[in-house]
Amino acid sequence: YAKGVSQVQKDALFISPGDAAALNLTDGDGLYLESADGDATRPVTVKAGIKQGVLECLLFRKRREMLALSLKPAKVIEVSVRKA
Repeated sequence: YAKGVSQVQKDALFISPGDAAALNLTDGDGLYLESADGDATRPVTVKAGIKQGVLECLLFRKRREMLALSLKPAKVIEVSVRKA
């Protein structure tokens, strides 16, 4: 395991404050994500330090829906987003 992986205790989707403001999102609001291979809806947490245009996703128990956004293993998945 990579350092810190064992400390992940829940699924989380983080968004930058700038992107959250542009989408009118606050902590706990749903975010709909769509890729060429699938879609998912998750609650977001606004997190300072994340680059605008980038989402950070921690997978724990509910990973299947998020992994379906790409049919192949990928570190980066291009998605379109909107408030759910």
